[in-house]
Amino acid sequence: MSSAGNPASGPGNPASAGLSVRGLVVELGGREILHGIDLDLAPGLVHGVAGPNGCGKTTLVRALCGTAPARGRVLLDGEPVASMSSRRRGRAMAVVWQNAQAGPDARVADMVGYGRYAHQSWFAARDTGGRAAVEAALDRTGLAPLADRRIGTLSGGERQRVWLAAALAQEPRVLLLDEPTTYLDVAHQLEILDLVRELNDERGLTVVMVLHDLTQTARYCDNAVLMTDGRVRATGAPARALDAETIEQVFGVDTWISADPVSGQPVVVPRSHRATGPGAPPDPAHRAGGHHGEEKR
Repeated sequence: MSSAGNPASGPGNPASAGLSVRGLVVELGGREILHGIDLDLAPGLVHGVAGPNGCGKTTLVRALCGTAPARGRVLLDGEPVASMSSRRRGRAMAVVWQNAQAGPDARVADMVGYGRYAHQSWFAARDTGGRAAVEAALDRTGLAPLADRRIGTLSGGERQRVWLAAALAQEPRVLLLDEPTTYLDVAHQLEILDLVRELNDERGLTVVMVLHDLTQTARYCDNAVLMTDGRVRATGAPARALDAETIEQVFGVDTWISADPVSGQPVVVPRSHRATGPGAPPDPAHRAGGHHGEEKR
């Protein structure tokens, strides 16, 4: 995995942007989902958000892009997101939702073209650079040969690349991904995550993505954010944030943690109480990678 320490900004892609959250509270249906979150998401990095189902991960993404009613502050390079028009937000941030859908007869190229909405104006029909941005997005995601295909004829991995290409066509500074690997087999999961990481390296995009696989979070992300019950429990470099004690507190499971022999990042194996025999992970008392007793922020 390449380092994102000095990400490049390609043509049409300004310097990456950072997000800051202060005292974020979100209520939905009369119930408080997020409880006073404070969080800094540094520019130019890939941030992975993980946590149990229902802990508020998707709600956090909605709040970051300004589509969830919220109290507190979400700042994009110091500017309140709530004060930005939808078009300005669309030029700065692109979102790929887990449940993104399109009619089965829609053309791939047309769907990617919808990503240009934030650059279009009621007063100016022309979108300078729009066609080039769409073609570049199709090419970068490997979809150029499929541009005239119908969405209904694509595989799950190909459809996910369509949504990612539409996001790239926006030419954003921040890319938000809500569980981009859901419903994909292992090969297509790695294909999407490799592509996201490459885009971060090439364009300097700030990426925030919700993931369920902690090993993938460690492998592909510069910063891990662990959530539980609408709060951030830990954040930091994966090797520090993903320790056995914190994972047990967040997910309620014992884990065996080792180092990836190539990247050195944590490999997280949930420990089943049924696991016995020579191939079973060691007893929790001998787990590796723990930094016990330290609360991380």
